[in-house]
Amino acid sequence: QLAISIENARRYERTEHSKRESLALYEAAQTISSTLNQDELMQVVMSKACEALGLSRATLVLQNDDGQLAVVAISGLNEAGPSEVLEAAQTNEFARQLAQSILQGGEPIVLEDTSQLPPEGLELAERWNVKSLLGVPLRVRDTVVGALFVDEPGKARRFTPEEIRLIGSIGQQAAIAIENTGLLADRERRIAELATLDQIGRAVTSTLDLEQVLNAIMQHINSQFRVEAGSLLLVEDDGLLHFKIAL
Repeated sequence: QLAISIENARRYERTEHSKRESLALYEAAQTISSTLNQDELMQVVMSKACEALGLSRATLVLQNDDGQLAVVAISGLNEAGPSEVLEAAQTNEFARQLAQSILQGGEPIVLEDTSQLPPEGLELAERWNVKSLLGVPLRVRDTVVGALFVDEPGKARRFTPEEIRLIGSIGQQAAIAIENTGLLADRERRIAELATLDQIGRAVTSTLDLEQVLNAIMQHINSQFRVEAGSLLLVEDDGLLHFKIAL
């Protein structure tokens, strides 16, 4: 009878844990899908990842177009500003190797005791008070595009398989959402470029006055690239470039 009661209690605990995990994942999915702004999205992802495990710090690493890794956001900073932490994370060889191993292997990494790390890793862990660390891949279809790390400053802990799976699922949702915001941004940028070309075309055909045409071209170019000033030079009969207009 006692054995049956214990087994029933364990089943109940597993069921409740599964419910909490499903609820956390659902809430994360709803929140992550609620924004199309990539900066806001990254903050939401880190917030939900920390909330799911009751942690206070998260770090997002993404692969840029050149294949280089970049720490793009860190939450839960207390003692240092974001720029200082980002610089330290970018220049630390162990941090880069850790992120690279997730991108190449496509599997989560768990560091339960950072005191056993090699010197460069130990230096970074002590500097930012990292005792234990969980890192999961951000995967879009068959491609790993980044990594999500979570930890609690000053506290060591063991990450259960369920917790690793939960953060991994949040990471996968995040990767898809980040890709979608990037695709949307590319689409909007392309539409803006086509609109600028159309406006320049209209300006060119609306007048035979060269100065007015060049002035209109520079205004549209400055607006498209969001710059305060620009200059336009033309090759004259002497084969040299000459300033024609500056805005």
